Amino acid sequence: MFRLGLVKAPLTGSSSLRLQSSLPPCRFYFRTAFVAAKHKRSRLPVANNVKPPSRPFPRTQAPPIDPPIEPTPEPSEPPPTFDPAERDNRTATSARNQFLFAGSVIFSVFLWGAVRTNAETDTWVAKITHGRGAVGLDNGTLVRAKVFDLVEELKRWGNEVRQLTSSLPAIPQNAIRQAYFGVAEKYATANDATKVCWGICALNGAIFIAWHIPRLTGFMAANFVHRPLSGRAHTQLTSIFSHQSFFHLLFNSMALLSFGPIVGSYLYTSQPSARGTSNHLESTTGYHFLAMFIAAGLISSLASHTLRVRLYDRIVATLPKLSNPGRLSITNGSLGASGAIYACVTFDAVAYPDLTIAPIFIPWGVPIRMGVGALMMLDLVGLLRGWRMFDHIAHLGGAVFGLWYALYGPAIWVRWRAMASYLFDTKPKETKGVEEWK
Repeated sequence: MFRLGLVKAPLTGSSSLRLQSSLPPCRFYFRTAFVAAKHKRSRLPVANNVKPPSRPFPRTQAPPIDPPIEPTPEPSEPPPTFDPAERDNRTATSARNQFLFAGSVIFSVFLWGAVRTNAETDTWVAKITHGRGAVGLDNGTLVRAKVFDLVEELKRWGNEVRQLTSSLPAIPQNAIRQAYFGVAEKYATANDATKVCWGICALNGAIFIAWHIPRLTGFMAANFVHRPLSGRAHTQLTSIFSHQSFFHLLFNSMALLSFGPIVGSYLYTSQPSARGTSNHLESTTGYHFLAMFIAAGLISSLASHTLRVRLYDRIVATLPKLSNPGRLSITNGSLGASGAIYACVTFDAVAYPDLTIAPIFIPWGVPIRMGVGALMMLDLVGLLRGWRMFDHIAHLGGAVFGLWYALYGPAIWVRWRAMASYLFDTKPKETKGVEEWK
C-alpha cells in the first residue's frame, strides 16, 4: 500500500488518474498514509469519517500470451567440420582402395598425357612438312611453329579488340588495348608448363571461392579434405587443389609459378637425350608436367595417409583404454598442393644444382640445394617433434618423389609415349613397336 501511496494526482487539480475507477476519490487517504510512512513513530490524527476504500485501485491483468510456436527443424546430419575428433569409418578394404585409386589415377593421367602429346606432335609435324615426314625436324622447330601460329591468332583477336573499343573515349580505349596486348605477349612467350601452372592456380582459386560459399561448406569439408579415418579415396586427389586459407593459396600459387616453369624447361631439354634419337619429337611438355604434378600430389597424400594410419593403429593398440582416440592429431584432415610443389622444388635442385633462389623474407639469394636441405630438415624435425601446423609427411613424400623423378622421370616418360603410340595411334601396329622408341 505504501508503494501505491507514492502515486500523486495530476498538477492540474483533476481527480482523474491513468487507471480510472468508479470508487470515490481517495487522495486524502493516500496523502495521510504517505505522511504516516514518513513520520514512522509519530501518530497523526486521522479523520474518523474517512474510511479507506476496500480496493485502492483495481488490478488489471493482461490476458496470458502464448509463446510463439517455432517450426520444428527437420532432422539432418550436421555438416562435417574440422573438428579434430574423427570417427573411424574405415572398412576392411579401405587401405586397398587408397592404393588402387592412387595407382589407377597415376597410370591414367600419364597414359592420357602421353596420348595427347603424341597426337599434338603428329599434328604439328604434318602442318610443317605437309605429310612428307619428320626428317630434319627437331623440337625447337616445332615449338617455334607453335609460337608463330599462336601469335598470329592473338593478332586476329587484337584486331577484334580494336574494333570493339573504337567507339570508346581515348583513355579507356588505350587502357583496354594495352592490357590485352600485355597479357597476349605474356601468354605467347610462356612455355607450356607455365600455362599449366596458370590453369592450376585458377582451379585452386575457384575451389577457394567454393570454400567460402555457406551452402557448399558441408560438401567441401566432406570431399575436398583428406582424412585418414574417413575411408574415402577420392579426397587424395581433390585435396591437392583445395585451399581454405587465403594465405595458404597465395604462397602455394607463388611457389608453383616460381618453380613449375623451371621443371617444364628441364623436361623439354632432357627429352632428346633421353630418347637417344631425333626421329620421335615432342612439341609440348604441358601434359608431361601436369601428369608429374598430379602424381606428386597423390604420392605425397598417400605417404601421409599410410604413415598416419599406421601410427594411429599402433597408438590405439598400445592404449586400448584411450577415451577418444579420434582426437589424436595424426587423424586431422589435410589439404593443399604443398606436397606437389615440394616435388617441383626438389626436382629443380637436382636438374639445376647451381640455381639461386630468393625467398620472400630474405633479402639475399640462397643456393637452391641449401634451401631444399633446410626445408627438408625443418619438416623432418617437425615430424619427429609432432608439430601440427603442417603436414610434414606429405611434404617429405613430395620431396622424395621430386628427387626420384628428376633422375628417372624423363626416361620413363619415353616408355609412356611408346606405349601410348603402340595402343592408340592409327598407324599399323606392326610397323611401330616399343623397340623403335629405345
